[in-house]
Amino acid sequence: MKALLQLCWVLSAVGIAHAAEPAASAALIPAKDFARYPTFNDVQLSPQGDYLAISGRAGTSYSLAIIKWPEKKLVSGLQFAGDSAVGAVFWTSNDRVLIEMAVQEFGNDDPLPTGELFAMNVDGSGKQYLYGYQGATSSFRPGAKTGEFGVAEVVKTLSSDPQHALVTVETETTVSSGEEFFTSHFTPLYSLNVLSGSKQLIARAPMRTPSAYLADDAAKTLIVTGTDDQSYEPKTYWRQGDADWQRLPFDSKGLEPIRITADGSRAYFRQEEPSGRECLLEWQLPQTPAVAGKPREVVCKPSTFLGRVYFSREERPFAYSQGERPAGFIDVEAAESRALASLQAQFAGQIVTRIGTSRNHNRQLYFVRSDQNSGEYYLYDADTRNASFLDAAQAWLEPDRMATMKALSYKARDGLEIDAFLTLPQGRAPEDLPLVVMPHGGPIGVSDRWGFDSDAQFLASRGYAVLQMNYRGSGGQGEAFEKKGFGEWGGKIIDDITDGARWAVASGLADPKRMCIFGASYGGYAALMSAVREPDLYRCAIGFAGIYDLNLLIADSDVTKKASGRQFWSDSIAATPEARAKQSPINQLDRLKAAVMIIHGERDVRAPYSQALALRKALEARGKPYAWLVNSEGGHGFFDEKSRTDFYEKLEAFLEKQIGK
Repeated sequence: MKALLQLCWVLSAVGIAHAAEPAASAALIPAKDFARYPTFNDVQLSPQGDYLAISGRAGTSYSLAIIKWPEKKLVSGLQFAGDSAVGAVFWTSNDRVLIEMAVQEFGNDDPLPTGELFAMNVDGSGKQYLYGYQGATSSFRPGAKTGEFGVAEVVKTLSSDPQHALVTVETETTVSSGEEFFTSHFTPLYSLNVLSGSKQLIARAPMRTPSAYLADDAAKTLIVTGTDDQSYEPKTYWRQGDADWQRLPFDSKGLEPIRITADGSRAYFRQEEPSGRECLLEWQLPQTPAVAGKPREVVCKPSTFLGRVYFSREERPFAYSQGERPAGFIDVEAAESRALASLQAQFAGQIVTRIGTSRNHNRQLYFVRSDQNSGEYYLYDADTRNASFLDAAQAWLEPDRMATMKALSYKARDGLEIDAFLTLPQGRAPEDLPLVVMPHGGPIGVSDRWGFDSDAQFLASRGYAVLQMNYRGSGGQGEAFEKKGFGEWGGKIIDDITDGARWAVASGLADPKRMCIFGASYGGYAALMSAVREPDLYRCAIGFAGIYDLNLLIADSDVTKKASGRQFWSDSIAATPEARAKQSPINQLDRLKAAVMIIHGERDVRAPYSQALALRKALEARGKPYAWLVNSEGGHGFFDEKSRTDFYEKLEAFLEKQIGK
């Protein structure tokens, strides 16, 4: 607790943390406590392990604090003027940090990267605007000289060269293809001087749209993956020195490059098979392409069991995260394995994730979380073998007052097994409970996971059981499972959700007369579509940033602006206007019996506000009542905590009227 109070005071001094509030005296946790964002957005450990760069929210923006450890002393801070915010932070040396600048716009939950780069020394000196479009005109950015219209992104800091970092700079040009115009992206790799901002070209990718580069510390061994302008099949190339780019000499389908060692001798890949099986591959890079060999399998696991890969001081993989389970070990003798195993034993039943390490691995930063714990930071000292508590992400939410989440599965009507999660209110027997079914958004490639969920916790705190399911099309279970959801927005995906609700009734958990369905984005679509397809199953349907008219979505959404987005709509929804009309719940409202609540932000570009307006008009035309909550500054979600609190309070009132006490 002492460390918590000290650190909260330090962060408050630079405007990051909210002031600590006393615990509520009432039994009911206030809605605003669930609406508050975590104190920390990111924590990065310096190369020598004696400083922490902590970014966090300051009002409606994000700032940076540099803390000396273990003294817990504030060394310096940074908060940009105007609407600029601190984004991702990287240590280029123990004395200097490199910052990807961002902007906090209403209508977006997270700050959006602007492609600008900024750097400063650990003591706050040496502030330098390194790259960006505002360089020529921004008076508050020291050292700004010229502006360049590109989007920079940090690829890698170099342990052997602390004055430079590898970055990509994306520029765009409009290309004509027949009657259609599309945007072509050019993203070379540069070496950026983090003191002056000067940059030197390292490589140009052999495709128009590279998505990721990997490099060794000398920037001589390179791997790049990406797609061509009008091809959606990922391709992966490699090269050494000034040689020509070569396709990998082995099957690259489902391949994700994740690391090249500092000396360029080995590369590591994660490869997912259509079945969902995932493997970690190690490839010994050859001296010349002519003698390139095949990679070896380091470890292979069923889907979702091979997540983040942890590397030792010697740059060898020693462990991997596996979803909700404790980490799996590749090299149990590694010192880092013993540290991780010790922490997992200490925090049994929680997920322990290593999120940073000093270069000699003597100090390691861990994040511990669970279904009831939204997250805590610990700093492990290898010399003393002790883990020091740094701070909690949301200290005002006491874990022992949070609900538990249980993992389960049920069979869909066609026999497909569906993974699901059930959050139960504290102090209530798991029988005849009011139930809120909460399908996730996406729908393709997105998934719910065991862990802390603010929406589920809020609903459980009000006495509701919450059921979430990874219906067909969800991510984390392989390409074949994802493809089962293609074309099934209003079909078998809805069947999977319905079968979950009926399972809850058949098991005795849910009161069949007190069930509602609530979701955001595609989840909002699923809520209304479920209510029109199963008019006697739900008492209410709630859509947050929902989609109700698929042809209107195709016309208005920002996804449609890209050729890849249009292809995604065609694959995942339906290719023709007639088929989309049949899958649009707005065209089936005559079957609707459930009460409806519409929640939307006027600045939403993903599921535009026109969706809410169209649904309101259709309901009014049929004389069907509805509740209405619209935020003029909201986007695909509500950003500011006041609006989030208002949403929770209105949601609570609506549910209580429909299925509450």
